[in-house]
Amino acid sequence: MSVNGLSIGKDVSIALVTSTGPVTFNITTSFQPKAQYTELKSVGLDGTVRNSKVPNGWEVTFKIDRGGSNVDSYFAQAEADYYNGVPWQPGTILETISEPDGTVSQWRYDNVMLYYDDAGERSGEKVVQLVVKGFASRRVQVA
Repeated sequence: MSVNGLSIGKDVSIALVTSTGPVTFNITTSFQPKAQYTELKSVGLDGTVRNSKVPNGWEVTFKIDRGGSNVDSYFAQAEADYYNGVPWQPGTILETISEPDGTVSQWRYDNVMLYYDDAGERSGEKVVQLVVKGFASRRVQVA
């Protein structure tokens, strides 16, 4: 549902699949993908500066209102696996956007490695907000 021809957060859904199966973040309040680039710069003997940027993956950030233990449990298992010598494998994010014109766009983020950036502040009469960050090697449009 767009508003006045503009995309809003309600237009987006996120599906996260890890090597151990789908993961559901109870109340995801924000998803922010951010393109990363490597800058290339050359100064020729002719004095001309030539530069470019090449794609270097995507940083992703989820903000989640704690609505249960599933995020904590996921990262506790990942930590236990690490200390038990179990390799931590990347996953995939599928972002689906209902566009203002009624079409649907889908983006797949490949080779996603997540980490628990902030387990939230516990404070009286405040929502505990968790922050999960990660890195995807690539984003591909699938629809």
